[in-house]
Amino acid sequence: MTDGPRQERVQRIAIGVAAAANKCRAILMGTAMAVYIGRVGTPFEVSLVFTVYWFGLMAFSPVAGAVADVTGRRRAVLVGTALLSTLAVLPLTVLDGVWGPIAFRGLFAVFAAGFLPVMLAVVSERGGATGRGQSLGYFNSMQAVGFTAAQLLAGVLLGLVAPWALYLFVAAVSAVVFVAALFVSDPAPPEGTSATLEEVASEVKRRLFPARGNREHLRTNGLRSLYVAV
Repeated sequence: MTDGPRQERVQRIAIGVAAAANKCRAILMGTAMAVYIGRVGTPFEVSLVFTVYWFGLMAFSPVAGAVADVTGRRRAVLVGTALLSTLAVLPLTVLDGVWGPIAFRGLFAVFAAGFLPVMLAVVSERGGATGRGQSLGYFNSMQAVGFTAAQLLAGVLLGLVAPWALYLFVAAVSAVVFVAALFVSDPAPPEGTSATLEEVASEVKRRLFPARGNREHLRTNGLRSLYVAV
């Protein structure tokens, strides 16, 4: 069943707001944390601010995507990880130094990794065969809005507010991701099937680490070269 015009507008707004806020929270947090740690730490410790974030996305994005596929509950994964990533920001309002903030930056990345795999699947399906490019283009444009806003906000807030207040603002932006995710509907809702935790873990492992005989897709579709290029 296709969405009516009003529902379609709601979905477009929710997806756009979620995309912008998701990018904004990550960039604003990383920029601010790098500045704060740079005042008391070494250049290597500053680099870890970005390293732990991208490592978290690299390691856990495939897991979140696989869990969403196996369980069929993409919206639950989207909303749940948005909430947990928001909660992971709050300890930054009371922490200082180097390793505490870096640790929670990594924890934030673990949960934030659930956003893109699920949202991209939803956005792609909403576009359909004829509008997929337009749908993904809108999503990427809204991410760019969030990136731009984060850089501008960092330049302003770093000179105006204390670290705890800036991190509280990041938590508020992250909460916007959670609220927006509540309004996003999955165009391919679950069929009512359920899987045990053991079955989910087994299927996730199979997808992430396929047996030698199940790797033909890497050669047939050129994914192996794509992974190397990325």
